[in-house]
Amino acid sequence: MTDPTADRQSTAAGGAAAKRQAATDATHYELAEQWMMSRVAHGAHFPIFNGGSFYTPSKAQTWKPLSMGKVEAEVAALFVGEKLARKHSDYRGIAATAVNLADDPEFFAAAPMGVASPAGFHRIGPDGAITTEPLTLAHRQTFALSCAPDSEGEPVLTDRMLADALDGPDAAEQIELAWQIVGAALFGLMARHQVAGLFLGAPGSGKSTFQMLLRGLFPADAVSAVPPSSWGREYFVASLAGKRLNLVGELDDAAPIPAAAFKNITGGGLAEGRHPTHRPFSFVCVAAHCFASNTLPATTDKGEGFFRAGAWCTPPPRADAAVDPYLVDKIPAHEMPGVIARAFAAAESVAKAGGLRVTPSHSAAMDKWRNAANPIIQWLTDVDAIELDPQARDTTTTQAYEHYRRWAADAGFRHAFGRNHFLDLLETTGPARGVRLTRTNEGRMVAGLALKPLRFPG
Repeated sequence: MTDPTADRQSTAAGGAAAKRQAATDATHYELAEQWMMSRVAHGAHFPIFNGGSFYTPSKAQTWKPLSMGKVEAEVAALFVGEKLARKHSDYRGIAATAVNLADDPEFFAAAPMGVASPAGFHRIGPDGAITTEPLTLAHRQTFALSCAPDSEGEPVLTDRMLADALDGPDAAEQIELAWQIVGAALFGLMARHQVAGLFLGAPGSGKSTFQMLLRGLFPADAVSAVPPSSWGREYFVASLAGKRLNLVGELDDAAPIPAAAFKNITGGGLAEGRHPTHRPFSFVCVAAHCFASNTLPATTDKGEGFFRAGAWCTPPPRADAAVDPYLVDKIPAHEMPGVIARAFAAAESVAKAGGLRVTPSHSAAMDKWRNAANPIIQWLTDVDAIELDPQARDTTTTQAYEHYRRWAADAGFRHAFGRNHFLDLLETTGPARGVRLTRTNEGRMVAGLALKPLRFPG
């Protein structure tokens, strides 16, 4: 893989000495160039500005993040006595000029899919198989695992922890899903498949232990903890840039998930962030999002798209799990190479299958969540109010809406949806239950359901 910074370095290196001006004459542009050249001395390439931070090459052949604040501090130390570098606004101006010189929003987007370790770069190929090759800066990796995978190592403690925490007739499938989440997080596959992990269960059921195990695989500067309820605010969104894991220990039951922001960030859309006192920047979030919650989270999305897009995968822990609180220390000390090897195998299974597995427990949790989030689904599934009948064709949209409105009042909903919103949701959520909107000579009709008489007056 070629690196675009190599050409820039070749062009600049020959004239670097000539560009150095007397202290009283150097402009912000020239000082910014000089700062960049000072950073070239620590590696083979100029710094790159991407996602709100500079990245500089390291001897370990990875790209390390450098915040704007650190750049300003370096500028202040490097150019003591310069006429145009004597106060904080000068340092900020020089750093901002360096941004213009180094900005490359596509740099990491062009990185191959894989993860680095002391053994090299582990690449997932088009066939889903993982191969290992020597790591270079051209792989554009921002972190490396602390140890290499060892296929001979058996993660006995981790297997025991998962077996203790996950229960039910599909426990084996849930354990496989948990491993797939780990592997997909390491290789960037969760972002690729637009999937987030939700660990649902009572306090003490092992959610935190599993999350700490996951966090231990990544270096600290690759991990964030931004809850989805904050994804509508640019300062919080900025904290996701450049991260590979976004791990939230417990979702706030009282803070609904903003649907539009959630789907944009997990769906590979262009997000807009800004660090305090600095200019906005755009980026695509590549972090794996994993959350824990005691209950199904509240969401502002009442449509089927939020769930149909595969937004969540949920291995629910058992409520009475007896998880060893010291496992988070024992596992890294004794079996991390085996954990990584098992995660690699799980990542291969995700890549080859084209997605994470769906377990019966997950499907049941998702159905419950759909019903809780969408009163239209509750209306359609209320057997005392609706009969789902594939042959039914003669219900008008007006009849359906009036029936829903009266049902909602009796069910205790303080505000029933307006007619247009009701029809929009019925059109998106109804087909999964055999209900759809049709158009006839008599107007728009609702097919697939029969309205039952309600037990209360309108």
